Amino acid sequence: MVILFLEQAVDVGATLEPLYFGAAVAMVILASVFASKYMN
Repeated sequence: MVILFLEQAVDVGATLEPLYFGAAVAMVILASVFASKYMN
């Protein structure tokens, strides 16, 4: 029971990690775009 739960948690973590990474990259891109707009 515990092993199944751990395996499921690992699977969920593996699917969520790229989403968090993509969100972080998107935030950096948006921040740089806003910065360049305000600079000009």
